[in-house]
Amino acid sequence: LEKFAVTDFKVSGIITGPLRMRAMIIAPDGKIHYVSEKMKIGLRDGVILRITTKTIVVREKVVNPLGEVEFFETEIGLDQQTAAANGTR
Repeated sequence: LEKFAVTDFKVSGIITGPLRMRAMIIAPDGKIHYVSEKMKIGLRDGVILRITTKTIVVREKVVNPLGEVEFFETEIGLDQQTAAANGTR
């Protein structure tokens, strides 16, 4: 999960449960992974902050040109083709 950029992953499904939500993602190499909150993902020390019914929110750490550490959040949305096929759109 830490070999690819966060934006290269596709969310193919969200799994809800009584204790936590999980997501099924497809890596650029075609492998399927099941992820949950607080797992590491991406090339920039990304951590999954939260999983909703339609997105995964990842916080990544970047060092700016001044040498200061900045954090930014990226949302990975549910793949619309997969959602339409599963009836979860």
